[in-house]
Amino acid sequence: SSPCVIEQEEYEEDHANEERMFETMDSLLTRLRQGLSEQRRRSSFMVKSSSSTSSTKVEDTDDTPSADDSNKKADPSSADPDIEVHEISQKIDEITHHLKEHLFSHLDKEETHCMPLVVKHLNKEEIHDLVGKIMGKRSSDQMYNIMTMAVQNLSPEDREEMIRYMKAAMYGTFFERWLTMSGWGKEEEEREDEEQRKAKDDEDDDDGDKKPAAKSDEELERVRSESSADGGDGNPTTDACPFASGNASSSTELCSACAPAGQCLGQANTAAAASADAGTAAAAAAASAKEQEQDDNDLPEPTSQEELEKLIRAVAANPSLTAIQKSTTIQGLRDSVHKSQVERKRKLAEMSNETSAAAAAHSARARRVTPPSSYWKKKKDGSIELIWSSDSPNARFPPDELSVPLFSASELAPTYFDGANGAILGCPHYARSCKVRHPASGRLYTCRHCCEQDREMPMKEQDSPLDRYLVKEILCMKCNALQPVGEKCCNPKCGTKFARWFCEYCRLFDDSPTKQIYHCPFCNVCRAGRGLGIDYRHCMRCNACVSMAENHEKRHNCISQKLEGNCPICHEGMFQTIKPLRALRCGHVMHLQCFSMYVRSGQWTCPLCKKSVEDMSEYFAQIDAAVRMQPMPASYAGTMSNIYCQDCCKSCVVPYHFVGIKCSHCGSYNTRELSRGVESNTGGTSNQS
Repeated sequence: SSPCVIEQEEYEEDHANEERMFETMDSLLTRLRQGLSEQRRRSSFMVKSSSSTSSTKVEDTDDTPSADDSNKKADPSSADPDIEVHEISQKIDEITHHLKEHLFSHLDKEETHCMPLVVKHLNKEEIHDLVGKIMGKRSSDQMYNIMTMAVQNLSPEDREEMIRYMKAAMYGTFFERWLTMSGWGKEEEEREDEEQRKAKDDEDDDDGDKKPAAKSDEELERVRSESSADGGDGNPTTDACPFASGNASSSTELCSACAPAGQCLGQANTAAAASADAGTAAAAAAASAKEQEQDDNDLPEPTSQEELEKLIRAVAANPSLTAIQKSTTIQGLRDSVHKSQVERKRKLAEMSNETSAAAAAHSARARRVTPPSSYWKKKKDGSIELIWSSDSPNARFPPDELSVPLFSASELAPTYFDGANGAILGCPHYARSCKVRHPASGRLYTCRHCCEQDREMPMKEQDSPLDRYLVKEILCMKCNALQPVGEKCCNPKCGTKFARWFCEYCRLFDDSPTKQIYHCPFCNVCRAGRGLGIDYRHCMRCNACVSMAENHEKRHNCISQKLEGNCPICHEGMFQTIKPLRALRCGHVMHLQCFSMYVRSGQWTCPLCKKSVEDMSEYFAQIDAAVRMQPMPASYAGTMSNIYCQDCCKSCVVPYHFVGIKCSHCGSYNTRELSRGVESNTGGTSNQS
């Protein structure tokens, strides 16, 4: 007999009961919070009243009510709040017990009845897609809570298995990077490191087994005696004087030949020889480095036109070469000379750029003479300490400590979101009250897009792209305090909150009052919207956040990693862009501005797959009207076209028309003519020449 199958109505009833119990629990917790708050207020009021009475030592008059009278006036039933809190606590305990039993029963039904059916009727890929669709609606906070519950309630083996299944279902996304940044991937990394250490130790043990056996005590004693006779290193000593006296009792005594000089001539000769060898080696190394530097900097002399003509004449006069060989050799000479000239120009340009870049860097470093108002750093235990402050009486400009970074005046100057108005701090991209410090160069930028704009300016010092995930320090634009990344300024004299939205993963600060932002744990970037499961979901196959609106869900076509490429029009990246995007009907994506320009130019097919960019039914209806108004001449009455439709990807044979050729399957005019012929009497077509 087949196992009991749970009906859909039973599942829906279980979920409805769970929702009701959770709503009741939320209501009771709210009432309990209010009751406890009232208890704390009453107790603090009574403490203040008793302390006031003990300090005055004066009996209450009719005009000054006692604490008991005040409590009675504030709350006639003084014992009721305590009783209410006790009753609410009992109800919470009771409903918690029922909710626990219900949830365990529900989970047991799913594990014993539902999961076997899933495993039976779905393959591994379909299960991963199902898990991806469920998890794609879970926000970053929900995923963090899920991982926390797993750590608290599952064994290490079960937890690792759960994470492994989650990674498999979310393959192709940046979920694993989010796990690592959240701290959940550290155990796995530590385990891998431990396995690598064990493997290395095992290799060392294997190598140790192959080493020769230890020597016996007699052999060791013999080696020690030989070593002491040779000078301690196993080699005959070169420091012993060749004319040493046979009756010398100590190695420090000089021989008769060395006594007049006051030192051992053998040692002096050895030291001089070693010094000469070292000097020779140093000179050779310096000469080699200089020669290498000259080889790197010296460019080969270009072949002149006269030399090239001389070579060409020599090849042409060679009687042993055929005409084809002469032509090929002469063409090769010309190509070689041209390539060498192009390479020489490129190296000269690189040398010029390096020289100008070095001069610009030196000039920029020379201009960086101003420290921040204060410098704060995070210690290993997570606390933040003050390293340097300009308010200190012993502070100097610039500070003596090399650990305090210096900046230029333009870097420390505040920038504004509203431009010339100067009312809102930030930049044209974000409203914020802080600047981020470049993790590589140490320069200050208001945001990563400002860094990209500086990199595109030819007269600016070229900096590497700013990696948002590696940013460790920020500068408060109100007090100029350099500090670790945080939600608000750590300077106790300032305490400014940098922005309404702060993401500790992306290092994103945005103070826009109207913008709604959420962090997607699968994209591992912040997106504009209310959140996953609210108005967006993450498609694991596309690795993109997709709107949950009904019209968007119906026309969504999955294309693997479609946002990780570049826009087909402007060739700029789309995954981390702040520009609005436009999804085409085929599933490909481009910038909305690029799409508008593309359509205005008269294009209505995708530049990548050639499908129609959107619903073209109105445009096709206009083409139908034009075809009806312009009938084909009699000489083309039997002309047929074999076409391929780029919308439905089907082929068909239809009557030819110069205005447009319509697909007989889907009615699209987005077709490509493969061949053309005249319809024969037998029903076939004969190709035209």
